[in-house]
Amino acid sequence: MTRPTFPAPRSAARRGTFAGAGILGAALAAALLVLPQDARASERCTAAMADWQPREALEQKLTDMGWQVRQVKIDDGCYEVYAIDAEGRRAEVYFDPQTLQPVGGEREDRDGDDDRRD
Repeated sequence: MTRPTFPAPRSAARRGTFAGAGILGAALAAALLVLPQDARASERCTAAMADWQPREALEQKLTDMGWQVRQVKIDDGCYEVYAIDAEGRRAEVYFDPQTLQPVGGEREDRDGDDDRRD
């Protein structure tokens, strides 16, 4: 005589199907938290490249202010500057390439860690 087969209980069937739902949900939540920050970053420098001032103009402006410019890069439509400011603090500051005005970044505070945001 053959034994009748019964379907697996619903809870067992669901366990396999939704096992990754917790990880997927956490990843989605993390992505949603990051999106507004990325959206703000892309909005801070919106000038067309034809309207940008030369990188050298920003370097000269900062040097005249007593900064020691280490590197100037382009990041998300802004000039990103790594430098030592006039007070001797390490700085990573973003500048609008059209106006050469600072639009955000970090500078090392007095105790040597980078916990102060501009």
